[in-house]
Amino acid sequence: MSYASRVTRGLLVMVCAACATEPVTPAALPAPALTPQAILQMVEATYAGAHSYVDHGTQLTSFSGKRPFTQHKVFATAFERGGRFRFEYRAEMPGDDFIIWSDSKGTLSSWGIRPGVKQESSLGHAIAAATGVSGSTAHWIPSLLVPELGGRALTRLGAPVRDPDDVIGGHPCWQISERETSTTLTLWIDTQLHLVRQIRLRRHLDSPRSGAFDVDELTSYEPSLDVAVDGALLQPPDSHGVPPTPRDQPPWLGIMFDGHAGTSRVQSVVPEGPAAHAGMQAGDVVTTIGPTATSKASEVIAQVQAQKPGTKLHVVVSRNGHDVPLDITLEARPAFDQLQHKLVDKPAPDFAFAPLSGAPIKGLADLRGHVAIVDFWATWCGPCAMAMPHLVELGHKYKDLRIVGISDEDTADITKYVADHAIDYTIARDADDVITGHYLVTGLPTLVIIDKAGVVRALHVGAGDFDAIEAEVQQLLK
Repeated sequence: MSYASRVTRGLLVMVCAACATEPVTPAALPAPALTPQAILQMVEATYAGAHSYVDHGTQLTSFSGKRPFTQHKVFATAFERGGRFRFEYRAEMPGDDFIIWSDSKGTLSSWGIRPGVKQESSLGHAIAAATGVSGSTAHWIPSLLVPELGGRALTRLGAPVRDPDDVIGGHPCWQISERETSTTLTLWIDTQLHLVRQIRLRRHLDSPRSGAFDVDELTSYEPSLDVAVDGALLQPPDSHGVPPTPRDQPPWLGIMFDGHAGTSRVQSVVPEGPAAHAGMQAGDVVTTIGPTATSKASEVIAQVQAQKPGTKLHVVVSRNGHDVPLDITLEARPAFDQLQHKLVDKPAPDFAFAPLSGAPIKGLADLRGHVAIVDFWATWCGPCAMAMPHLVELGHKYKDLRIVGISDEDTADITKYVADHAIDYTIARDADDVITGHYLVTGLPTLVIIDKAGVVRALHVGAGDFDAIEAEVQQLLK
């Protein structure tokens, strides 16, 4: 059952034969009786049930600090349920422009000054790559219209507060906010349409490299719901007569080595990848690939990159002192968002480190018997800063939960940030991105939830829906 269907079912009014009353819907309640959660649920149901939607708007982002500057962008969305979708984003710098277009047959993208139109693997991948799965507010409306796109759920705020009602562009609006240690998110929601009119995201960041600075991002929308969509608004990006080309997909072996450009010893094998299909195992040492003897990871990588997907490579590995021949058919590397989720329900890739602070956890072995959240983060990452207070709270609330934060930055930068922000769970440094590589991390923060047996049970990219994360933790702690 779709999300919209579940919402509809939840709002059905049960009729009693002994009495008949007028159904009471949330919109019919007196305004003061509406809780922030009730308003957000109405918003979510409105977008998820929309037959069509059109908007245009602006995004103004101001940065304070040593080098203050502003960025101005405009965007437009056109959407038909079960039909076509177009999302266009234009910035002051032409290189930052993009168009994402999709219909029932596929997804296309056009990116700023880059020539040509590309075929994308999925709408979700294209949107995430364009705006950042944990970043720009312009991603949130497409995610409400098509919930399966993922990204941070705009309507799933951890502790929403209802502020005094306001008027935006002549439209009465409810004002809902979420305030955290260094971040405030405010939504202005049209009281008649139940659509977002404005979003303001304010963040205070303190980086050892760039100093303290504030980010103020104001996004304004002019939305229309269930209207006839002008066909011109749903046109695919102009390819100027050149047929769209598939986005380049490099060949992929599906293994992780010990460190960068180090030995050819295999640290881990990606589940369901080409090497896994051929029987390669963690601990194998690649001694020959194709016609070439090898002892370095860089040599193996170079051999793979010189091939095309579909090429069959003869590989010899040393396993427990014996040579094991393997024939591996290279595949096109999947999108990283799809690839990373292959880790779910598989044993967590092993890791070890020297902790910088917090409990003396030294690796995956120390987490056995406990539910764990592994958080890949950075000091400069705003969504990471939003997630950390939630992680501290979860660590205090559940005594059998272990939390580990992993960053690849300089030790001094990490330790200062941890001290300044009172982070008391285990923090470690991944100097060569070895652990980061094994967990296929490409977006920050990435939160990996591991059960007591050392199996990955969930993975969240972005600041996260912490109600859902806490529910997952509770289930695993039982």
